[in-house]
Amino acid sequence: MRKLSYILATLTFVWLMSCSEDIQDSPIPNQKPKTYLWLFPDSTVGIGVSRQHLRWWGEDPDGVVVGYLFAYGIFPTHVTSIPNPDSLRYTWVTKNDTTILFPLDTLFRNFTVFVRAVDNHFHNIPNGSIVRMSPSPFWDKDAAGGPGGPDELLPHISPALDPTGAMQTLPIRNTPPQLTFANNPNDPTIALKQPDTTFTVATFAFKGSDDDGNNTLSSYRIALNDTTDPARWVVLSLRDTIVTLAVPRVWSDTAGSEVAAIVYGGKFVGRHSIDTIPGLRLDAQNILYVQAKDVAGEYSPAKRMPEVGDRWYVKRPRGRLLLVSDYTNPDAATVLSTYLTSLANVAGGLFDTVDNLDIGRGLTVVDKTSGRIGQYVPPFMDPALISTFLLYDYVFWYTEQFPSLGVAQLSLFSYLQNGGKVL
Repeated sequence: MRKLSYILATLTFVWLMSCSEDIQDSPIPNQKPKTYLWLFPDSTVGIGVSRQHLRWWGEDPDGVVVGYLFAYGIFPTHVTSIPNPDSLRYTWVTKNDTTILFPLDTLFRNFTVFVRAVDNHFHNIPNGSIVRMSPSPFWDKDAAGGPGGPDELLPHISPALDPTGAMQTLPIRNTPPQLTFANNPNDPTIALKQPDTTFTVATFAFKGSDDDGNNTLSSYRIALNDTTDPARWVVLSLRDTIVTLAVPRVWSDTAGSEVAAIVYGGKFVGRHSIDTIPGLRLDAQNILYVQAKDVAGEYSPAKRMPEVGDRWYVKRPRGRLLLVSDYTNPDAATVLSTYLTSLANVAGGLFDTVDNLDIGRGLTVVDKTSGRIGQYVPPFMDPALISTFLLYDYVFWYTEQFPSLGVAQLSLFSYLQNGGKVL
């Protein structure tokens, strides 16, 4: 009995003590999240390129981080706080990283990245939504920059938002563009090359790229043989990645050792004249140089065709007739001599001087039947071969029983349509 009385006395004491404590009926205020960027330098970040992979995360002591406001801006100096008033254009994201291409229009810029975590006191909006904080937070649905129209106010984002955010200033230097020549259109597995000998027509194709983003490319330029003289460079637009150099006969017939060429863009049908380029050497080797330029004003290293060790020899057209040798039998030399002799005997001396284009060079009958083309056929038959034929009033085409039909189909029709005569 005494034991039971002791237990009851103890319980009564505990109950009385508990009743003496006042129960607080006020909730703890929401604690805002904290944002972190992956980079914590001891001092200013070293100069980098415009393509940067950024990572961040957020922590919330009394909730869950549901997303982030991400922004960047250009500032002249190192930034340590969010602008006041906050005029940044934020993007709502739920991921923790991104690869960003900072848009450079000069050699050097300071970009500051801002990331602000948002906890679950804010209701989600679609990824990629534009959010602005001034004059008061709103979802900029029409990307117009100011509240109005379809925009939606976001009154619940401020209590859920990291007020200071994480930020990092990144000094970014422009990356020069790069340029490559296109692959051979007839065999994309090999690089584009000019035939080692052409007449006064040649087509080139190239493509620029830029690690800062291909949208930062602004133009191309080309020069013949000499890159030291600014007057020899011809500027091309971004659309002109296939260009043909062609010299009219009225120019080459009276020129000395060098002549200007007309620069055309595009294929033969619908081609457009761009400019003239000086310095094409006649009966001599030539080099074409190409560069890409970006919006920051930097050029790619000059790319040349032909490459070192190869050659591009340009012959001056002399006759009015082009003899096209599409013949691969063992007696090819005898056949060529027979035709040249016969043409020279035509009354009036019209064909005393005849130029020869050996489109069967390097081929066998098996090659021809499988559609391969000879080493003197330009890779871009349209427009290069068509324009070559048009240097002449007449084309005399001879072959064995296996003609190069693909070459003929791509070139002769346009030649005939533009006044040429074919035998």
